[in-house]
Amino acid sequence: MQLRVAPPAHHPGRRVFVWGLCALLAGCDGSGPWGAERSHTVSAVIERAPGPFGQVSWHADYRAEDCPAGAPSGGGELSVALPLTHQGGHHYETTVPGHPAVGTGQDRCRWRLVSTSARFAATAAEGDEVFEARLTAGQLAREKPVVLYYWRGTYPRMPGAIITRSLGEPDRQVFRPEFQNQLFTITLTPRAAR
Repeated sequence: MQLRVAPPAHHPGRRVFVWGLCALLAGCDGSGPWGAERSHTVSAVIERAPGPFGQVSWHADYRAEDCPAGAPSGGGELSVALPLTHQGGHHYETTVPGHPAVGTGQDRCRWRLVSTSARFAATAAEGDEVFEARLTAGQLAREKPVVLYYWRGTYPRMPGAIITRSLGEPDRQVFRPEFQNQLFTITLTPRAAR
């Protein structure tokens, strides 16, 4: 879609109208036509934690789309580590940008947020189970809490296990009856960032 507007040389009112129209149709904010995609603050709260989590990280994953001819190559996917704040106990928060600051010419591409994930482990030791809680871009946009269930039996690690990552289950009934009392939850709650 192309939008053609006469230059606003002597009409400041027209400049405001053009900016408003651009923001409405394409999300312009001075950092390219995709710059105003909404950012979200996400909280992660762990209930019935099996123990302390000494290793906590948060990431956002993006995919490049609609790159113009001549844009530098560098892969179509990007994972960005996000700063997080510890709110006390087993409560953490971060802000997930609607688009990454990529530079090197790739800012001419449209970067689409795919997902964000919080990762928790007892320590950074190899073999420790990583409990990952993920939200898709669609779940972020809905701004509804997402509860994921995890089995406590693999904390801090399961000796001899090959898989060391648990992605959680949205339905606790997936777990066998004998495991129902051995579960903990991670609740992710997104809201529009201010």
